[in-house]
Amino acid sequence: MLKFVYAIDYRRSITHQGNPWTIKVDKVLAPIGVRIYREFPFKLGVVGEEAAAISVERHMAELTDDPGLLVPESLFKRQSLSPYGVRSPEGLWWTGGSEKLKGD
Repeated sequence: MLKFVYAIDYRRSITHQGNPWTIKVDKVLAPIGVRIYREFPFKLGVVGEEAAAISVERHMAELTDDPGLLVPESLFKRQSLSPYGVRSPEGLWWTGGSEKLKGD
């Protein structure tokens, strides 16, 4: 369905670099993740068009620079890392965020 709205080349990985439309999509998906977290707290959330196909282990190693994660503050602390991005009132950080993250 995204192909009808955005120019997508499925032969390459879909990343923010070279695909600015992914940032717009993430801004829609991140608040949905916050709402889910309120009902069912998770260890790590991956935001993005192909997020379900990405291993959590890979992202655990990339907590310091991945822009598409929803990370509970406790996970940053367990990994001895400083949280970054935008924090929701529940203590969930969107690593790619630059504006208030509500989830309402």
